Amino acid sequence: MVVMETAWGVVLTVAAAAVGLVAVCGGLRRLHEWVQEVGLGEKRRHLPPGDMGWPIIGNMWAFLRAFKSGQPDSFIASFVRRFNGVGMYKAYMFGSPTIMIHTPEGCRHVLMDDEHFIPGWPKSTRLLMGEKSFVGIVHEEHKRLRRLTAAPINGHEALNDYLQFIEHTVVSTLERWAGMAEIEFLTEMRRLTFRIIMQIFLSSGSEDVIQSLEKVYTDLNHGVRAMAIDLPGFAFHRALKARNSLVSTLQGVVDERRALKARNLSPAKKDMMDNLIDVEDENGRRLNDEEIIDILIMYLNAGHESSGHITMWATVFLQENPDIFQKAKAEQEEIRRSMPPAQKGLTLTEVRKMKYLSKVTDETLRMVNISFVTFRQATKDVYLNGYLIPKDWKVQLWFRNVHLDPQVYTDPKKFNPSRWDDFTPKAGTFLPFGGGSRLCPGNELAKLEIAVFLHHFLLGYELKRLNPKCPIRYLPHPRPTDNCMAKITKLSPISIHSSDDELCSSQPYQDVNPIHRKPDAVDQPNPNPNPFVPLASTAILLHRERWCSLGNRVGPVHRTVDTAGEAHRTVVMQMPLMGPSGVDKYFGNRSRCGGARTKALPAHGFVVHVHTKPESRVR
Repeated sequence: MVVMETAWGVVLTVAAAAVGLVAVCGGLRRLHEWVQEVGLGEKRRHLPPGDMGWPIIGNMWAFLRAFKSGQPDSFIASFVRRFNGVGMYKAYMFGSPTIMIHTPEGCRHVLMDDEHFIPGWPKSTRLLMGEKSFVGIVHEEHKRLRRLTAAPINGHEALNDYLQFIEHTVVSTLERWAGMAEIEFLTEMRRLTFRIIMQIFLSSGSEDVIQSLEKVYTDLNHGVRAMAIDLPGFAFHRALKARNSLVSTLQGVVDERRALKARNLSPAKKDMMDNLIDVEDENGRRLNDEEIIDILIMYLNAGHESSGHITMWATVFLQENPDIFQKAKAEQEEIRRSMPPAQKGLTLTEVRKMKYLSKVTDETLRMVNISFVTFRQATKDVYLNGYLIPKDWKVQLWFRNVHLDPQVYTDPKKFNPSRWDDFTPKAGTFLPFGGGSRLCPGNELAKLEIAVFLHHFLLGYELKRLNPKCPIRYLPHPRPTDNCMAKITKLSPISIHSSDDELCSSQPYQDVNPIHRKPDAVDQPNPNPNPFVPLASTAILLHRERWCSLGNRVGPVHRTVDTAGEAHRTVVMQMPLMGPSGVDKYFGNRSRCGGARTKALPAHGFVVHVHTKPESRVR
């Protein structure tokens, strides 16, 4: 009996202590909320529902726990669940009282209202990007700097000038990757986009400089959305050191350019650095060194970080979805065939024809959400949907939740570029580059880089991830924890040419724009050998009946594309891939060479160009 009483005494003591701790904790949270709201007086009643979290740290612990656990959507979901999904909530984020908004209408309203809202980025972001970058300046100063810098980056003439260099860099880089063993695809992709932006801004192509600065930017970005704690071991401390290194490097470049200009030794072709030094506004005012350096830090970061991540994810999504890959590839093949024979490389005309690839990019932007949230600050009391946004409070616009809202996008976590076929997003429902007067000034350059890379990747390369189930880390940007370790393989060209003549020779067939196959597609012993395999790199002049008789041995037709020519009709067929049902899937019940059913053979990746006269074309 004494033992039992003692045990119950311990239990009750622990329970009382727990209740007391809960009461103390609850009291601390309520005190913290009261301190933040007391200055509002009676207006407190009009605040949206929410939770201010703990003193000092507010809701940051819950925010970081959600993102670092691989469940970033659980943070806002907890507010929706507890406060009836009203679309906006009070919180305490990054050291400030904050109103969080996650509805399309609410986000659009704030983005378009420059009168009542200014940039409200966290202290860490302002200090790292610079007070003279776009995250720190407001109203007229922002308009002035945007007007002076946007056209040389995003204008039609500028994009046309950059295209040749972008394409050359993409082609040479893909060739180099294919000759390497496994690579960190994301790391290499960021270096590629950094190389492009460095050339545009600084005319610098030094690989050592590029790799050195890219590593510095990695440290910088890890501190952009961190708490501004300047102590060793914290991300912000490392990021500040990275910024100081960048400022020192760029100041040296500015000094060198100004010295050359003073001696009339400026280069014949200017880069963006030269333009920033020379540009004047309508009052004849030029940019000072602080403005130039902060603008450079901002553009060099945004110009490679976002486009590098998005291109990596677009490539991964395409590789993970063979049907989407083939549809995107077919479009690029058609664009390549339509190019004049004498034309070397892409032009903006071809890029604008990439309609389906543009949908692939938009779908990637929607799903990945590089900028999952943006920040504003109220300059006056504002009422939105009946709720108060107090003056000087921060406002967070959660683009990620808008883009993954099932009421806007059916099955939102499925990669489906075709959702954009007959879908025009309503205002505020698609915000990958922000909106309003602060729309990302380099969005067209980023989309151009993505399009050029995917064009060449689709036509000639394959990516195989080492860890396809690798977990994703969401801060500062979504990325595989292994940075997408992968092997890039170049696919070798093959064309097989059939006509109405008998099989009479095997002459080399030179295709102006060859399609590609895997280089490991070697001959395999087979009781019904594929007669195309030994002639993988030569032409086959084949009678149509002979072609038809091979129907049960050439592998399934994965897709067909008909292109009308002056004298012949071309049917492009890819054969390796999906089993006997492939023919039925793509031809329905129509006869193909007598309706012969096909079988997949070990030779993979072949693309056959069958040229037949119109009256005897393959159906």
